[in-house]
Amino acid sequence: MKNILLILALLPMVSMAQITDKLFAEVSFGLVEDIEHTDKDINLFSPDMSTSHSSDAELENGFDISIGYQYSEKIAVGFSYLDAEISGSNDVEYFQGEFTDMSAFIQYDLYQVKNIMFFADASLGQVEYEASRFLVSDDSELPINSPNGTANKMALGFGAKMAIKDNMTIVVKYTLNELDDDGFDGWDYGSDTDRYAFMSVGLRMKLSK
Repeated sequence: MKNILLILALLPMVSMAQITDKLFAEVSFGLVEDIEHTDKDINLFSPDMSTSHSSDAELENGFDISIGYQYSEKIAVGFSYLDAEISGSNDVEYFQGEFTDMSAFIQYDLYQVKNIMFFADASLGQVEYEASRFLVSDDSELPINSPNGTANKMALGFGAKMAIKDNMTIVVKYTLNELDDDGFDGWDYGSDTDRYAFMSVGLRMKLSK
């Protein structure tokens, strides 16, 4: 959270610099979902957890801020920072966690319908996480072998955006993220993979003089 406050404090300084209207800032709020990835399961008695498995887990909140550059008419590049919570469960256990995601992204406009532009994007980055596990039966906390860690991630996403003013655009996006660390949910079985999704609504603003 301190990192987010620092970035927000720097935004006015960035906008006052000698920049063009090709630079933009985007702030998004959304929901985070742990995605089931059971085809990589190693322990069949406690399979991969997911947010949608049961009421022991729920969609959690995330806050994302991005700085980007409109490289061409269809291509934008930039950096993003996500601060979020996450939870998931199976029949035996559930986990609760929080993480940050710092990524570089590229976004490509696909096609336009009236005043709505549909786009795809891809990103590479690094995730830092903390997690705890609990028994479904009595909510007792379990010992874990991956209470925190750092993972590399890659992501693919799609979305739509609509300009509401010359310098302001509403953006709706869904991103599927794959990590190279099975310990994201608190226990590392050695499969070297985990997934989460981020569904967001945001506001993009051009940083012009």
